[in-house]
Amino acid sequence: MKTCDNRLVYDTLIQDCGQETCVEGCDIEPCQPGQVYESNKEPFKCIPEAFCNTTCLTLNGKEYKEGERILDSTICRMDCEVW
Repeated sequence: MKTCDNRLVYDTLIQDCGQETCVEGCDIEPCQPGQVYESNKEPFKCIPEAFCNTTCLTLNGKEYKEGERILDSTICRMDCEVW
């Protein structure tokens, strides 16, 4: 299931899952297009993907979110943005 925590690597996870053995279990209802599960823990709640506050990158101990600008001149010599 696609969550805020795995949304940036979800496509890779799905490819890898196709190579594994399936086990019996319960499938959860998928979220509407443009939404993901807030987490993989109950209660399962769909939220708009844009509301996810996922850390995309950690540099020098600072966490950067997707789309955030890196203003630290020791990391970037010009304007940098996390994608």
